[in-house]
Amino acid sequence: MKFPLASIALLMLLAAPTALAADPVAAPPEVAAEDFRDGPEGLRIADLARGEGDPLKGGATAMVAIKLWATPGTAPVQIGSAGKPLQVVIGGGSLIRGLDLGLDGMREGGVRYIEIPAALTSGAGTPMTALLTVFSEEQLAAGDPVEPPAGGDAQGATGERPPTGNRLEGSPTTTALREPPASPPEVEDDAWDQKKNGLQIADLVVGDGPELQKGQVVTVEYTGWVVESGERFDSSLARAEPFSFELGGGQVILGWDKGLRGMRVGGTRVLKIPAYLGYGAAGAGSIPPHADLMFKVELLSAK
Repeated sequence: MKFPLASIALLMLLAAPTALAADPVAAPPEVAAEDFRDGPEGLRIADLARGEGDPLKGGATAMVAIKLWATPGTAPVQIGSAGKPLQVVIGGGSLIRGLDLGLDGMREGGVRYIEIPAALTSGAGTPMTALLTVFSEEQLAAGDPVEPPAGGDAQGATGERPPTGNRLEGSPTTTALREPPASPPEVEDDAWDQKKNGLQIADLVVGDGPELQKGQVVTVEYTGWVVESGERFDSSLARAEPFSFELGGGQVILGWDKGLRGMRVGGTRVLKIPAYLGYGAAGAGSIPPHADLMFKVELLSAK
């Protein structure tokens, strides 16, 4: 399983709780005792802002800022870059159990303060408190920087394969070696379908299979470019190695999870992805910070 880098950092930190941040950035919020309610498995929960939309459930992908303290009143241990949003899958096992349980039921725009008993902090063995903020697409589009949902191996952590994910059992392992296109495809202005979150899609070829749905395992060939420079940074074609992942499972950048929905097998789609749905302020490998990206994606199979 691939974990967001920030989540891996959390798990490492919990194994060595003495390595807390030396410089306090913010104190835990002051919450009255009567504002707390009992949560699952000994959690204590206080919703500082309720948020809107449907409650998060297990398997949902969300952009979340997490500030974590070892005990009330200590220097904060922050996940991501000073509490900036990172992509997580609710109940996906990439966070300590107390955080997974604490995120359940939150809504976009919601802010929640939780007290986590020692039994739910994995190897740390000490009570913790956390401030959780779930970001909406509108908040992210307004300029909130996002931590890249990169994984390990020679993938998103190095920029070699930006749509990070795992090769899943039963997916094709090789295809014919093809020369990747050096330049992005030319797409007429009126061919783009622009979504409310700034994502743009254009279908060069509409396939004849059923439309993709969240949760399907899809296999694709892809090539990616940086929009501003036009430079190609990666392509599965050069490796003759198709890429497989679960759509909507948090295994790829948000621009892919959102932009590939509705494709049909046999189709070819171009995605123009704003930076906040890609690698945000951090960049990845040869992808610079705040870079808008373009991908040409061919859908080989879905199941």
